[in-house]
Amino acid sequence: MKRPFSTWSIVFMVLGLVAFVVNWMTYEIIESVVLVGYIFLILGIIFSFIAFLKREKGVMKIMNCSLSSRQWK
Repeated sequence: MKRPFSTWSIVFMVLGLVAFVVNWMTYEIIESVVLVGYIFLILGIIFSFIAFLKREKGVMKIMNCSLSSRQWK
């Protein structure tokens, strides 16, 4: 079964947040973890917009865009 882009968007957003939490829990900044976190967040945003363009059913794509917009403020 093929997963929709909105599901992949949520997965990448959560992975990005986990990377930032791991970095926050350490005493020093681990630049590679921060880079991976940003890459996951960017991928989540891209997949969310692809879900909009493909007109996927459901509200998960809307939640993804609201999550991504809150993280950049």
